Amino acid sequence: MIKLEGRMQRIGRLKWMLLGGWLLVLWMGHLQPAPAAGGSLKNAQSAFTFHAVSLDETGEAMTPQRSGARAILLSLILPGAGEWSLGHRRMAKIFLGAEVALWAGYFGSLAYAEVLRRDYQTFAALHAGVNPAGKDDQYWIDIGNANNIYDFNEKRLVQRNLDAVYMNTREYYWQWDAEENRYRYVDLRLKQHRWKRRATFVIGGMILNRILSTVDVIRIIRKEKKERETGRRAMLFSSYFWHPARGDVVQLHFTWTF
Repeated sequence: MIKLEGRMQRIGRLKWMLLGGWLLVLWMGHLQPAPAAGGSLKNAQSAFTFHAVSLDETGEAMTPQRSGARAILLSLILPGAGEWSLGHRRMAKIFLGAEVALWAGYFGSLAYAEVLRRDYQTFAALHAGVNPAGKDDQYWIDIGNANNIYDFNEKRLVQRNLDAVYMNTREYYWQWDAEENRYRYVDLRLKQHRWKRRATFVIGGMILNRILSTVDVIRIIRKEKKERETGRRAMLFSSYFWHPARGDVVQLHFTWTF
């Protein structure tokens, strides 16, 4: 009789240990057990799932549901913004840095070209007696092709290009004081043209930067989608019920899919 009571006590302690372990598993999984129709914990079952979580370079978990169209639009507007919205901060900083550098190069090229334009116009006024007011681009090209207005008009008359002849007035008059100064003027004007053209090339770089950022965002979206579709999945399923022959029964089932 004493042995039987001791055995029953051990069975009772084992039952409560199993029940406590089961409740601990539920608490760790933040799950609520689903009670049976009778309202007791008997015949209750619970399950929770572990999913493979992808981390970006910052160590933060990447949320699977993010707007790919929004990220693409952001990259088209501002390169790197799409990567930033997806959590890829390192690539975002690269594209954003390139964009800042391109804008700086664009405004810098235009500013330096304007400085050179004022320089060659001032140089022509000093060494050729040019009146710079109201002159178009073609005039600044023409005064570098001849030492004075008379030589220029004579060449155009020989070519029968009457539309290119300038009126012999003070407004259009020029006379270079030295041949080397005319060459120096041509060099300044061509240098200004090159810097102005560089600003145009920078615009092409901005377009290319947006294309590359958009392609990178599409690559990230496809990569994350593939990882979600082929990601590993683990499930822990637990159940607790009462069996007529075995009494209280606790079962744990673990599955791993990859």
